[in-house]
Amino acid sequence: MRRLISFVITVLFLILCPSVSGETSPTLLSAHPKQAKEDATKGGRKLASTSEVTAKALKPKVASYQVGMLAGMNLGYGATNPSSTGGTRTGLSLSVFLEKGIFDHGFIAPEIRYIQRGAQTSLASIAGVDVTGMVSLDYIEFLLPLKYKIPLGPKRLAFFLSLAPTFAIAINRSVEVLGLVNVDLISRFSNTDVTLNAGGGLEYVMGPEWSGIFQVRNAFGLKNIDSQNEFHTRGIEILLGFLFRL
Repeated sequence: MRRLISFVITVLFLILCPSVSGETSPTLLSAHPKQAKEDATKGGRKLASTSEVTAKALKPKVASYQVGMLAGMNLGYGATNPSSTGGTRTGLSLSVFLEKGIFDHGFIAPEIRYIQRGAQTSLASIAGVDVTGMVSLDYIEFLLPLKYKIPLGPKRLAFFLSLAPTFAIAINRSVEVLGLVNVDLISRFSNTDVTLNAGGGLEYVMGPEWSGIFQVRNAFGLKNIDSQNEFHTRGIEILLGFLFRL
């Protein structure tokens, strides 16, 4: 009887001993927290990668640089005195720029642009018929835009405002009469211009290294470029472009 009781006690001890000593539980107690820790780390990395893409684009370090290009159309017209009837000249606008962060959400972006300005205007009235001409004023311009970007929610979209003093050098000053005759206006129009460009747009972060841009700018000529009357250049640009982070 004593042997039977000892045998039963021994078997029960062998069965219960692993649970009491914790030899079967380390897999459950250590593997699960480790896996949870790895999952948490992976999840943190995913969240960080998403936020870092947007932060790098819209709130970069002061020392960061980005290079961009813009292309679109310019609806050119003029503010004249005495006022005259006319329309816009639809021209081309192409530019490249280098953008640098100077403070949180603030940027400076020196830019070089080729732009076609001008206006369609009435030159004279002959026998009651208006003779119209297309004044072509093409420039190489140097801009110094200041930008401020405002993130729109947690997504990769931002709205920005820009203001840019601009110096322009004329490479073409002519008028096309009735679509047939080109007359040079070098002696009449100044070979330089000074304008102020103001506008805004949207920037969408496409990936870690680049963004897409939509922008609208309005140009206000600060200088009278007409030696015979008064003519200040005006224009509305509608642009698309890309921005690449260096």
